[in-house]
Amino acid sequence: MFLATALAVVGVGCGSDKERAAAGTASTESAARPASAATGPPVVAANASEAAQPAGQTVETVARNGRTVTLSDGTVVTLPPKPRRTSIPPQRSCRKRTYRTSRGWRAIYFPPRPGIAAERTDRRTVTVRYRFYRFDRRCKPHIVDLTVRDADDASFPATDEQVEVRALRGTVRIALPDRVLGADTVAVRAYTRRGLPSDSGIVRIRDTRKR
Repeated sequence: MFLATALAVVGVGCGSDKERAAAGTASTESAARPASAATGPPVVAANASEAAQPAGQTVETVARNGRTVTLSDGTVVTLPPKPRRTSIPPQRSCRKRTYRTSRGWRAIYFPPRPGIAAERTDRRTVTVRYRFYRFDRRCKPHIVDLTVRDADDASFPATDEQVEVRALRGTVRIALPDRVLGADTVAVRAYTRRGLPSDSGIVRIRDTRKR
């Protein structure tokens, strides 16, 4: 438990204030995130210095690559750059990390990030298709976590869906609450049964609604 907690990796770019969308899934079933899992992608920082810390970036790098906006109360928030891609491929294998313990060196295997593609099928529905390259028993993913939000909304409302991994491919239909009807991005991360996280990825939602 100690290792799982100590090794939780902070993701880039998305989502706090999460709530489970009131929607089922087409080819998967919703499942709660394991108790030992990391809490998912973090809240956007209130200033450039805080935004830089999780990714190990300098303040100057964040200011150059992100977008800085000022809220009505005067708070300055740095938003990450908008993703341009509407899909990303899956990672092919586990991520191995080696740590020194009281009993010597130990290898920990983190799950691969799934590939995803997302599209807006109607005003209140985002359909996300995810896939894994293969399963490896050393780092088999148990949960896929999806966070949907509006990349331009600095107040950071989001909706979150977790689904249990049952196959290499799955489709998740996410119902959008009123507060995120303007959602335009989906972030993804996988977790093992022990709660070890994959890398985080983010895509732009492709709008397929008829005009």
